[in-house]
Amino acid sequence: MLHSLLQNFKDIKDKLISPLAVFTYKKLHLTSNLITSLSFISGLISILFLFKNHQLFILFIIISVFLDILDGSVARIENKSDIELKRGVLLDDLADRSIVVLILAKIMSHTDITALVFIIPLYILIKGIHIFLKQKIDINIKLIYIDRIPLIFFIFQEYHIGIYIIAFSLLINLLEASLKQYKKT
Repeated sequence: MLHSLLQNFKDIKDKLISPLAVFTYKKLHLTSNLITSLSFISGLISILFLFKNHQLFILFIIISVFLDILDGSVARIENKSDIELKRGVLLDDLADRSIVVLILAKIMSHTDITALVFIIPLYILIKGIHIFLKQKIDINIKLIYIDRIPLIFFIFQEYHIGIYIIAFSLLINLLEASLKQYKKT
């Protein structure tokens, strides 16, 4: 059931994003790496508005997440070599992690440090498990953008909601990994 729910989510996302990805790549001539760069720039701009203007922060984070989704769809329609694909994946991961670390650093400078002593190791643990599952079991779930959505709740000092989202995302990843392992046997 969970697998079919995740597949339905992916199918809906693909139906909505794929035509836009084709238009972006073929008509606007924007490559996936350029879109990743725009996502990174939007993330940097969002950091400028963090704790100054919450609406603009959220707007630019949403733009960044949308561009992050779009770059993957554009990458799938580009005709790239394996080396170029790996370079693009590395650029995308580096851009995503950099924004998250910069946001966490800014949160630390404006927030109660004791809450972040728990949040940062949790983030590192979750990302480590996610990377392990992605590499060892060939799993790639982006049902919840674990990097950015919880940060919005942390900024508003709603730590418990952010932690629940992280825990839910981890549970989804572990269930999906279990399903994949079960299907292999």
